[in-house]
Amino acid sequence: MPRRFTAKRAIDAAILEARRADDPDAEPMPHWTFHDLRRTVTTGLAKMGVHPHVADALLNHKSGTITGVAAVYNRHAYLDERRRALEAWEAHVLALAEGKVMTGNVVPMTRPGVQTARG
Repeated sequence: MPRRFTAKRAIDAAILEARRADDPDAEPMPHWTFHDLRRTVTTGLAKMGVHPHVADALLNHKSGTITGVAAVYNRHAYLDERRRALEAWEAHVLALAEGKVMTGNVVPMTRPGVQTARG
């Protein structure tokens, strides 16, 4: 069996274990793929103002937004820009996990009986 399926099963098992720690009757996560994570990160980075060519470089897209002659001559790896983008994404995810950021489609997740700043 390809390694990615083994990794996916391990992640699914860890997610289910975490969900069942809060609710013994919790169901497994609905179907998702690793590409869902890539899409979520890319969309989030765009929303945060990260330029598309930097996001393409993070995803290792060789034929991204820089194409044609520009792709032939532009050999910059965007390492500093990629690092800053990932640091910004890290801060965003940590803030979400700590309940410090509310967006339109994010529901705060807490353990039963735990008070948050929002109630």
